[in-house]
Amino acid sequence: MTEAIVGFHAQQAAEKALRAALAATGRDFPFTHNIAVLMQLCEDAGIGLPPALDHIDVLTPFGVAARYGTRSPGAVDRATALDLAMSAVAWARAAVEP
Repeated sequence: MTEAIVGFHAQQAAEKALRAALAATGRDFPFTHNIAVLMQLCEDAGIGLPPALDHIDVLTPFGVAARYGTRSPGAVDRATALDLAMSAVAWARAAVEP
């Protein structure tokens, strides 16, 4: 259970970071927890994601499972989850700040 909670919070940080970057450009985005969809919207908006975030969508199952009680997404490597979340937030901060 603890691993799923770590994954959930990392997913939330990543999701909110992508949404912040999209919002800063004035782009609309759908209600979704699917990070791959948000990544594609960023790409479509010309907001480049760094290579460190190429696979951040691996966090998607943790947001959905915790929120909607679907089957367990499994374990997450805490260091990887933290690195992805921190990289996403740092990237978004740079994209949002003037």
